[in-house]
Amino acid sequence: MTPPAAQSPEPQRVLPTGGFFETERRLAWVRVAVVASGVVLFPLVSDRPGYRPVLGWTLIVLGALYSVAVLRLQLFRRYSSTSAVGGRVAADVFFTLAWIAATGGADSPWFVAMLLSMATTSYRFGARVAIATALAYSGGYIALAAAMGQLASQALDLAVRVTYLLFLGAATLIIVHGRSKRLASRLRLLGTMQEVARVGTWEWSLETNALTWSDELRRIFALPNGVEPTLDFFTKSLHPDDRDEFLAGVDAAVVERRPFHLRHRILLSDGTVRWLHCRGVIQQAADGTPVAVVGSSQDVTDHKMLEAQLLLSDRLASIGTMASGIAHEINNPLAYVATNLEVIDRQLSASEARGLTASVPQLREALDAARHGSDRVREIVRGLKTFARPEDQTLAAVPLARVVDFAARIASREIESRARLVRQYAEVGQVVAIEARLTQLFVNLLVNAAHAIERGTPDDNEIRVRIGEKRAGRAFVEIHDTGSGIAAANLERIFDPFFTTKPTGMGTGLGLAICKGIVTDLEGEITVASELGAGSTFRVTLPVVTGGAAAFARAEPTRAKAARRNRILIVDDEDRYAKSLELLLGDDYDVARASDGKLALDLFSQGERFDVILCDLMMPQMTGMDLHAALADLCPEQNARMVFLTGGATDDLARAFLARPDVKHLEKPLELPRLEAAIADVTA
Repeated sequence: MTPPAAQSPEPQRVLPTGGFFETERRLAWVRVAVVASGVVLFPLVSDRPGYRPVLGWTLIVLGALYSVAVLRLQLFRRYSSTSAVGGRVAADVFFTLAWIAATGGADSPWFVAMLLSMATTSYRFGARVAIATALAYSGGYIALAAAMGQLASQALDLAVRVTYLLFLGAATLIIVHGRSKRLASRLRLLGTMQEVARVGTWEWSLETNALTWSDELRRIFALPNGVEPTLDFFTKSLHPDDRDEFLAGVDAAVVERRPFHLRHRILLSDGTVRWLHCRGVIQQAADGTPVAVVGSSQDVTDHKMLEAQLLLSDRLASIGTMASGIAHEINNPLAYVATNLEVIDRQLSASEARGLTASVPQLREALDAARHGSDRVREIVRGLKTFARPEDQTLAAVPLARVVDFAARIASREIESRARLVRQYAEVGQVVAIEARLTQLFVNLLVNAAHAIERGTPDDNEIRVRIGEKRAGRAFVEIHDTGSGIAAANLERIFDPFFTTKPTGMGTGLGLAICKGIVTDLEGEITVASELGAGSTFRVTLPVVTGGAAAFARAEPTRAKAARRNRILIVDDEDRYAKSLELLLGDDYDVARASDGKLALDLFSQGERFDVILCDLMMPQMTGMDLHAALADLCPEQNARMVFLTGGATDDLARAFLARPDVKHLEKPLELPRLEAAIADVTA
């Protein structure tokens, strides 16, 4: 915002319409009118007894000069409101009493001038000034009569006039006091509304560059009490990255005489950044000259942070959808890799038994390494599917160690360049939780722990994760870092939404608030202990599965040997995977294959029957769900023998189908003990 001189080569000194200045300007014109009436009327009565022509004409000249000075020099704009009140009342009392003295004292018909002066003063300046003015006029009027020797002769008239002057002052006091109380109540209500809405109001005079701020705006800018806002203070408070754009926007609005609304940041002295939504309108004089800008500024920091969080959530949801799809695609080739490794292991074991393989140790070592890699990929894919499905709100019994380990893998990029990860796990029961949300909880805590440590110091710092049992029925996970720690003053606010101790732009202040919400939903608790320079320790305590464990526990399959003559049908459009399953099961079962649901349905239509049907859930020609529905009509007994194989249900319909109590399913890639247990269960 540039000074007015920069906007116009010859800025005009024009007052804004309305408010304190406009009222003073109109009263200045009243004074001019009073002086003009004196010029007309005084010559008609100046020869009456008791009149003093010299004093009267002198007062008319002085009054004219005073009125013109007030009007043209705008003295009421050059001084504080206190100085303006004192100067105006003192001048009015002096000129009024002096004029009464020049026109006969107690006999002067201009006695009513005191009433006019009191009325305007009381209306303008409130109860205290009104009673003070009444006392000044009463005392001055009596002193004037005494000085002119009229006190004894005009005692009754003086008593009546002074009494009514005081009555007028008292009546004005009552009226103004009531009006002031109503006004104060409305101002308090307005102030409360501004505080609740976090909206401050302001006015900028284009002639003096003076700023007027509401109390809420002072709070938003952290302006100390007793300090008046200035244009320089406001300009320096603007965020450096937004300053030029904001000032240019306001200047353009002033030049074009149009309203404006702008979003900008302010940078407080303690480094806090706040977002404001600023709206303003241009006040103009009668000739269209801009004379002031008034408007409001709303603190929208919380809204801005929420927008950022929603945008981040939307991006994460997109990433989650993509991750789920990738996991599904990885699962198919991984499934037949794992199955073929199992086939190789069986063949290798058979060769060992017959002594046909000379390099068994080397082959066994290579096979073990391949299976270890396959198992790691399987766990990563399983974790990705879990983490990518936040909409799955099913409570289940979850092993803490498995969830924490997967969270550590997700956060490993942030951890490995800053600290060593140390694990101390004790055997604890499973906890009842939503696995995706529990994973999010520990990812947030581990990333926070990593961010508390400077990069490049992994040998000097550690993040220690402990799992243990606090007491019967409660397990805890403790995450300790050797980072910078948290100031004691911030510990009480650490879980508040949008509160962050990270540098500007590094955090939204929602991570720990989300953690607390997750823990609270799981009927647990989260605490923090920290000291500056000594690191922080976050402890999450959760209830473990007790009496009702069977309702939540995922049954661990037991290995069961299937009868050799049982017939198994494999329905899968992935030929390599179907072939690998056939190789795996071929020694123990009679195995047939169908590459899609329609071919399988043809087999059943021709009278074929099987003891177990291993069917892929999602296939292009006919899905496993469609085949299940068709068999319910064609041969219901076969329908009950279906075990679905899925690489991860990717839509609501598939997830709802798998959730049915009559539907059995296994996750790809298959684990042989679980597969054999499922076959045994169907054939039992």
